[in-house]
Amino acid sequence: IGGGSNISNLKNNYGDIPVWSYVDEMVINSGSWKQGVIMGDHVKLAIGSRVNSGTTIGLASTVFSPELTEKFIPSFMWGKEEVQLEKALITMEKVRAENGVATTDLYKNLIREVFEITKQYRD
Repeated sequence: IGGGSNISNLKNNYGDIPVWSYVDEMVINSGSWKQGVIMGDHVKLAIGSRVNSGTTIGLASTVFSPELTEKFIPSFMWGKEEVQLEKALITMEKVRAENGVATTDLYKNLIREVFEITKQYRD
């Protein structure tokens, strides 16, 4: 999470916060007036990012806009563009190595599968 980033977890009017539902494939009412960000693995927020309350950010996405985010950012997004999967895998491998975790072929294949499964949300 880049310096100066802000993540809201409260709606100004204390009303229920809408959140993305993968089950319903749409934004639904959370039933809660406090809800921060739901963020997948390998997500990056650039310096000064502003994340709206109840935002869902999918796996391996990068947010770098000073504007408030949409409620749903699909997996494998670089701003408004789709991530180049092989470049993302290289970055994941570097991060995991830095944390002493090996990146196996099984892990890479799992990431590739998730990339395909989530493609419908990026189109």
